[in-house]
Amino acid sequence: MESLNVYKLGYGQLNQLELDDHNIPVHKLTSLHLQDDTTTTANNLRRRPIVVISLTLLLTLIVASLLAALIYHSETEDEDSELSSNILSESIKAVCSVTQHPDSCFTDISSCSINPESKPDPVFIFSLSLEVAITRISNLSSLPKTLIPRVNDPQIVSALRDCQDLFSDAFDRLNQSKSAVLLVGEDGKKRESFLDDESKMNDLKTWISAAMTDEQTCLDGLEETGSSTMVVDQVKAAVQKSSVSLSNNLAILANMKTLFDKFDKLFD
Repeated sequence: MESLNVYKLGYGQLNQLELDDHNIPVHKLTSLHLQDDTTTTANNLRRRPIVVISLTLLLTLIVASLLAALIYHSETEDEDSELSSNILSESIKAVCSVTQHPDSCFTDISSCSINPESKPDPVFIFSLSLEVAITRISNLSSLPKTLIPRVNDPQIVSALRDCQDLFSDAFDRLNQSKSAVLLVGEDGKKRESFLDDESKMNDLKTWISAAMTDEQTCLDGLEETGSSTMVVDQVKAAVQKSSVSLSNNLAILANMKTLFDKFDKLFD
């Protein structure tokens, strides 16, 4: 059998006999084949920038979509946070409006660390105000002990020691009040609200009033010394600030039921 040399052209095949029939020299066939490869390579090169641009546009769209989603989510969270903050602020103002010192009441309660998810009802805001009062009386309790070494007058020293005992008693009274206000005990079980128990409500009023009396008794003892030293003035200023906080708590407590009616109208 006669041997045939096979050459490839594109996707077809031509043998040597066919080449002779068409009078196509082999070197021309090779040239045509090279031209075809060159054309294919050129087409591929032309397509490559198009593919790169397409991929770039696709990635840009994906990134833009993700950024838009993140911005929307962030703005939604900010709006929710601002709304919660406004509701809390209005709630505190509403509660403090029943006190004789609404500005100091609002400032004191607003300075507390508040969980954004907390329900800002009158009882919750009262509990924050009570925490402020407890912190102040706690600081007040340590003040006489700090000041006594600076005093040479025996009468003032005696009065400061009396104040120390009185402040300690006031601190205990307020802690009793705090325990009565808690709606959830250490066992995790919900307690009956003091609002539904008149005797508990009266106990709270009695304890807070007693704490105010303790502070006033301290001031009376200092007045009896007839001294106006810096030490005495410092105690008087601290007691006055604490007394304002106690007065706010007593006013909120006395108007608790009225405040709930007010909240129903404000936030319906």
